[in-house]
Amino acid sequence: MDRDQRPNRPVGRGNPRFFAPPVAGNQAYRPMQRIAAPNVQNVQNADTRALHDIQDGHTLLKLGSHRTYRRTYCIDNKKEYLCYCPLRKWICFSRSEYRQVDLDEVKEVRAGYSTDGFNRREKSARFVRKYPEDICFSIVLSSGKALDLIAPDKDVCDKWINVMRRLIDEKQQVEREKRLEMWLRKSFVAADRSADGLLNFEECMTLMDRLNLKISRQQAMEIFQAAGTTRTLSGLYALDMKGFHRFYLLLSERPELKDIFRQYISELYDFWTVNDLKNFLFTEQEARDDKCDPGPSLVETCEWMIQTFEPIQENRDNKLLSLSGFRDLMLSSRLGLFNPDFQAVYQDMTQPLQNYYIASSHNTYLLDKQLVGATSIEGYISAILTGCRCLELDCWDGPDGEPMITHGFTLTTKMEFKHALKAIKSYAFINSDYPLILSLENHCSVKQQRRMAEYLKDILKEQLFVGEKESADMNNLPSPEQLRNCVLLAAKKLPPGAIDDAEFYEVKEGCVSDQEDDSEMSFLSIYEPFTDESDWEQRFAHYRVKFSHHEKDKRRKFQIAKAFSDCVFIKEGEFRGFLYARDDGKYYRMDNIAEPNMRTLVSNMRDDFVRHCSQHLVRIYPAGIRTDSSNMNPIPAMDAGCQIVAFNYQDKSKETQIYRAFFGNNGGCGYILKPEHMRNITSAPGESRRMQLTVRVISAQQLPKLPVAGEKEISDPFVVVEIYGCPEDCEVMATVPVKNNGFNPVWNKEFSFDIRNVDLAVLRFEIRDMDYRSRCLIAQYNIPVACVQRGYHHVNLLGPDERKLDLSTLFVQIKCV
Repeated sequence: MDRDQRPNRPVGRGNPRFFAPPVAGNQAYRPMQRIAAPNVQNVQNADTRALHDIQDGHTLLKLGSHRTYRRTYCIDNKKEYLCYCPLRKWICFSRSEYRQVDLDEVKEVRAGYSTDGFNRREKSARFVRKYPEDICFSIVLSSGKALDLIAPDKDVCDKWINVMRRLIDEKQQVEREKRLEMWLRKSFVAADRSADGLLNFEECMTLMDRLNLKISRQQAMEIFQAAGTTRTLSGLYALDMKGFHRFYLLLSERPELKDIFRQYISELYDFWTVNDLKNFLFTEQEARDDKCDPGPSLVETCEWMIQTFEPIQENRDNKLLSLSGFRDLMLSSRLGLFNPDFQAVYQDMTQPLQNYYIASSHNTYLLDKQLVGATSIEGYISAILTGCRCLELDCWDGPDGEPMITHGFTLTTKMEFKHALKAIKSYAFINSDYPLILSLENHCSVKQQRRMAEYLKDILKEQLFVGEKESADMNNLPSPEQLRNCVLLAAKKLPPGAIDDAEFYEVKEGCVSDQEDDSEMSFLSIYEPFTDESDWEQRFAHYRVKFSHHEKDKRRKFQIAKAFSDCVFIKEGEFRGFLYARDDGKYYRMDNIAEPNMRTLVSNMRDDFVRHCSQHLVRIYPAGIRTDSSNMNPIPAMDAGCQIVAFNYQDKSKETQIYRAFFGNNGGCGYILKPEHMRNITSAPGESRRMQLTVRVISAQQLPKLPVAGEKEISDPFVVVEIYGCPEDCEVMATVPVKNNGFNPVWNKEFSFDIRNVDLAVLRFEIRDMDYRSRCLIAQYNIPVACVQRGYHHVNLLGPDERKLDLSTLFVQIKCV
C-alpha cells in the first residue's frame, strides 16, 4: 500500500522506540542500530527519512503537573496534524482513536528545559539525572500552552525538533494559493459527511452556512450545476474535489475587481498589456519610476509582475495579464496596505536614546491579571517576539538564596530570576538587533542582589552594557546603533564613586490627591515650570529648603549592593520635578511617572514636559487601579515626548492593538524616532505633520463566524473606520450592515479624515456583526497612518485576539493629500 494512503500505524510494545527494557524472550524487541556516517545521498534523504519515522510514531513521555504520562505521538501523512493517543489510552489501534493538534496552531518548538514546566522540575536533581536536558523538548501552541515532552534518547529528541521546526517553517512560508488549496481540501473533507469523496447539493448547502453565506436554494443550485457535477451510483448529482474548487470560484467572484480591470483595458478585451498595468499602477497606486521594485523602471516592474502572477503560460509569453492574474496580484503582499519602504529599518538610528519612542511592557512576567494568575517566562518571550524592547522584572527575595520574580503582595505565582534571564538571553535579538532595556524593580536584600549580579554577568556575558567610565558626550545617552545587541539594565543605582554596599533614602513621587492641593508643597508646585534662568535660580534655592522638610515624610531607606549597582547603566527613580531634573538629572537617569501624574503634567505644563523629555528618559506606568491589566491611551504621553509608555502586553484590548501597530513602523524594531519638533526644542514645541486621508471601504472576503454564532447563523457585517491619535484627530465612522453575508459583502462607502498629527495617528478597521446587541468584533486591523500606501489594497485581517485570519481580507482604496 502506498505510504500516503495507509493510516498511521500504532506503536506497539515491541516497537524499538518504546521506553521499557526488553522482556526476556520477547523476540519482537530489537534495539536501535547506530548508522554509519552517511554519504552525500544519505544526507540529502535524511530529512525525508526522519519525517517518515515521525509519521510512523514514537512513544514519548508528556510532562504533567505532578507526574509524567506515556503517550504515542506522530505526524499524520498529510503533514497537517500532530496526532496523539488521549488520556488513559496507552496505545491507539485505529486512526479514529487519535486526538489531533493542527500544526497551524504550533508557534514554535524549543529544545531542553525551556518552559515553565521544565524549569520547575529541573530543581530536582533526581529529575535531571533521569531526564537530562538533551532528551527534552517542548511544542508551544499559539494559545501560549506548551506540550512538554521527553524522548527516549537524544537521537529521537533531535529528530522531533528538526522535523517539527521544518514543518512549521514550511507552513509559514506557504503562498496564498497553496493556503487556499489546503483550506479547500479541509473544507471539502469537513463537508463530506458521507465520506465518499463527493459533495451532494445538501452537503454544499451546509457548507455555505459554514462559509458565512446565505443565498436562495435556486441560486445555489445554479452555481452547483455550473460547477460541473458528477452523477453517482445512487443517481444523485455531486461534486468531486475539482468540481468543488470550481464551485468555490463561482461563489467568490469579485465584480468590484472586474470593474477596476475593465477601466484600464486599452487593446484586448480580456487582458491587460504591460502599458495597461503601468497606467493602473501610475494612476491608482501612484507608482513612479524612481520608486520601483524589483525592476529599475516601472515598465520592467510591470513585466516582472506579469511573469510572477499570471497563471497561464501563453499569456506570460505574450506579456498579458488576465483577470485571474490581476486578482492574484492585488492579493499579494507586494500591493499590501503597509508601505514596504517602512517594513525595514529606515529611520536614523544614530541619535541619542532619548530621541526615540521605545516599545515597553509593564509587569512583563504576568500572563493575566495583576493580583492573581501565573508568572511565566512566556510573558517575556511573547513580548520580545512582538517587538517589545523594554521589559520589567520585579525581583524579591526567594527561598534558598534564589531571587524570585513576582508581583509583590499579591496572589500571583513566582519564578526564579535566572530562568527569566535565560529566556530573555535566548530571544533578545531574534526580531531586532537594537538594545533591550530591562527595567528591574529591586526589592531584594543585599545578599540576593549580589546573586542577581552574578546571574546578570554569567548569563548575559558581553551583552550586558554597563557604560563607559568617561563619555565624550555626557549630556546624551548612546544611540540605538551604538548599542546594537546590548542589554541595558535600568534600576536603582549607587551614586558615582561609591566603593561598597550602601544605604540611601529614596523619595517617592509627589501625590496628586485633592487633599494635597492646598499644601505648601503640592504636586503642581513641585513641578512648576520656570520662565528664565534667574527665575529658576531663585525658586530652586527656595524650594530646596522646603522640599528637604517635605520629603522626610515620603522617603524610604534602601540598601544596594555594589556588585548589582555596577551592572546598572540607566539609573531609575521617581520623578521629583523639573527643577530637580535640571539640577540633578544625568544623561543615564530615567524618571518613573505614574499614569495619573502624567495626565496632570500634560494638562498643566505640557511644553515644559516636552522640553524635559527631549533631554531625559521618561517611563510612564499604568495606574494602580488597573488590576485587570487594562491599558491607558498612550497618545497623550507620546505627544508630550515620553519615550517609554509601559503596556500590559497580555491584554488584548483596542489600546494594546493600536500600541503594537504603532511600533510596527520602522521595521518593527521597537524604536521609533520622535518627530523633529520634539527632539530639537529651543523655546516652544513646533508644528506637526498634517494629512487629508480618504478611505473607501469596498468589500470583504471570507469573514469568520463568531464563536458564539450557531451553525445556521450568518453574519450581518459592517465596518468601523477609526482614526486613533491626538484628541483633535480622533474620529469614528461606520458603514451600514450587509445582511446575511460574511463571505463576500460589498459596502463601497467613502470616508474622509483631516489628520493634524500624522506621526502619532493610527488607522483602525473593525468589522462587527450587527446580529448581536454588543456588536461583537469579528476582525480588526491597525496601521500607522504614516505607513499607509495610496491606491487599492487588501488588508489581511486579524482576529480580536490578534491572531491572523487566514484568507480573510478587507478591500479598500486609500487617497492622501
